[in-house]
Amino acid sequence: MKNAASWTPSKFVMLGDVLRANLDANYVATSSRLNADLLAAALQTVLTRFAHGSLLDLGCGSVPLYGFYQALAERVTCVDWDNSTHNLRHVDLTADLNLPLALPSASFDTVVLTDVLEHIAAPHVLLAEIRRVLRTDGMLLGTVPFMYKLHEEPHDYHRYTRHSLIAMARDSGLSVEFLEPYGQGTDVLFDVLAKILVNAHWRWGETWASWAHKLGFCMRTSKLGRHLNRNQLALPLGYVFALRATQLPFPKEV
Repeated sequence: MKNAASWTPSKFVMLGDVLRANLDANYVATSSRLNADLLAAALQTVLTRFAHGSLLDLGCGSVPLYGFYQALAERVTCVDWDNSTHNLRHVDLTADLNLPLALPSASFDTVVLTDVLEHIAAPHVLLAEIRRVLRTDGMLLGTVPFMYKLHEEPHDYHRYTRHSLIAMARDSGLSVEFLEPYGQGTDVLFDVLAKILVNAHWRWGETWASWAHKLGFCMRTSKLGRHLNRNQLALPLGYVFALRATQLPFPKEV
């Protein structure tokens, strides 16, 4: 990764040994803190379990997970596109992820793809390319939103179900090692409420959104929240996944 010595935390921070959303509103909007905290917990689980070796971070942005996975990886390569809204100072290669990657085949042990796949118009192309650059038994680790607002428009194309993720993985020569929803019914409720409230009043909107975030956390850990969420796996904020590269043929090296 370029300029690794100058890297600083952005979306996520470590609080002790726990990955959490940054409380700085410059990095995580007040209305998105509940979502980002739940996403952080999901990512910590999958990265701790599966990240290893030579790691490729696709759609890396400001590389918010570097502070966590650097200790798990031997080498980090970062890729994003020229039109990224993030600072590209850590990017090793700029690329349109809808097109073949200018990277050698079977050259990575881990690919990280967090909240990127919904922005890819041709996801089958990207997944095939990820399979190509992964070594056999390498891992694709990622997340996708499900119940979430339109963002980074106009490049917001898809919302994936667990069934579509399984089917796309199979078609790309990847087997599902881990696929779990994060966030449930009440989390979706309070995430949407926070996003409505933040723009409801020029002065108090941020405060109201912050209260919604706190109430959402209280609700999800309460007896009532656990009762309401007991059958809400079909209403997640998103999914976290770990897909293993199987021994299928892939295209010739770029």
